[in-house]
Amino acid sequence: MFFYTRHARDKFKDKEVRNFRIDKKQIEDVVKTGLIVEIEGDVTTIVGALDKNHSLCVVYKTKGEDIKIITFFPAKKGRYERKILQ
Repeated sequence: MFFYTRHARDKFKDKEVRNFRIDKKQIEDVVKTGLIVEIEGDVTTIVGALDKNHSLCVVYKTKGEDIKIITFFPAKKGRYERKILQ
């Protein structure tokens, strides 16, 4: 089950997030199918496609079967994917 921190819920009000029309379904799809960029302790950063020029980065924690979305943000495609290739 997915949970969102207050910070993550507030991000839906950001102009940039509204411009990209990012919604919970997109975020949850990235968590399920994206590419892991970094794992630091129990915090995971994952990246997935947003559009042809941008990626959606999601930072989350897992506790058992629960997934807590900490934050998310659009990024220029390739910026975080390069970390995967290193």
